[in-house]
Amino acid sequence: MPAGLDSATSICVTGASGYLGRALCAALAAGGYRVLACARRGMTPMPGVESVTLADYAQAPMADALVHLAEPADLAGILDTQAQAVAAEAIRVAEALAGRGYRRLLYLSSAAVYGDMERHPRRPDEAVTAYNAYTRMKLAGEHAMLAGGGACVRLANIYGPGLKPGTVIADIMAQRHVPGPLTVRDAAPMRDFLWLEDAVAGLTAMLEGKASGLFNLGFGESASVGDIAGICLDLWGRKGEEVISTTPSGRESVLRLDISRTTETFGWHPAVSLRDGLARLCAAEAAA
Repeated sequence: MPAGLDSATSICVTGASGYLGRALCAALAAGGYRVLACARRGMTPMPGVESVTLADYAQAPMADALVHLAEPADLAGILDTQAQAVAAEAIRVAEALAGRGYRRLLYLSSAAVYGDMERHPRRPDEAVTAYNAYTRMKLAGEHAMLAGGGACVRLANIYGPGLKPGTVIADIMAQRHVPGPLTVRDAAPMRDFLWLEDAVAGLTAMLEGKASGLFNLGFGESASVGDIAGICLDLWGRKGEEVISTTPSGRESVLRLDISRTTETFGWHPAVSLRDGLARLCAAEAAA
């Protein structure tokens, strides 16, 4: 195994019951690591993974390495005072974990810290400013983990098998056999989409590496919601059918990541294009 990690290396993963957390734990265990999967509730058992139930993630067990995933996916839809409280708690946990003495720290931030107002690929060395409670939380977490010598990952939109309803791609895929126009909330926003297995491979490469600092993890290209809908219609044999936005914002919204620093530092490259990933999802659904 690279960078001095070996089969005896223990890796603690917080937020292990989530979509990305479970996939990462499974891959690390398959790679021969001792994995301590931390969650607030009991988890469905996974081969080779030790489940740890915690009321406070700041008390995560010691290990050689820590991957900190256990933060809210967003803070939308709750009162600002509640959002501030949730963010403050998340910052407390990140600061506590950063000072625990893990040999390798990997913190999952979000590409959302860049905002969606610029068309150029966003770089980790750009100056960014928090614009809501969620981005304040993520930037404070980054600050804590960088101070502890860690690596921070600004993550793109992740998709793959098992997506929960309510995500853009899951909601589009659910309309495969629905007659009439395909509906989306807004076809215009452009985002960077990364296949789940590519995300896991990227995180593993970063965990096994030695470099600290800020890194982007995405595909490096952006596609609009309308593009995704069009690809799905084509894959379903319904090319050219209408796509309707039910609540269009009327403004430009673009977020694309520059992943060159990540590829150069860790030797990782995304392997699955958006069309190929969507084709895999369609094939899996047809086979189910």
